[in-house]
Amino acid sequence: MMATPVAIALVWTDDVPSATWGIELLLTSVGLPPSSWVYSSSTVIPTLIMVETWQWTPLVMLIVLGGIASLPQEPY
Repeated sequence: MMATPVAIALVWTDDVPSATWGIELLLTSVGLPPSSWVYSSSTVIPTLIMVETWQWTPLVMLIVLGGIASLPQEPY
């Protein structure tokens, strides 16, 4: 449970804001200023929502798939 948040924090603090590859390269290629979506007061909440969704979706999917796999076959 601790490895995923640490890995995601390292990716979002070191790699994502760099303009050499990734999201920043894509945004600067369409004309947006670098890192404005991370530091701007109007976009910081949607950015946090995006990061949290990206972080916890795999765990939720594992729980849902485990629940689906444990359903009995009788109703089918």
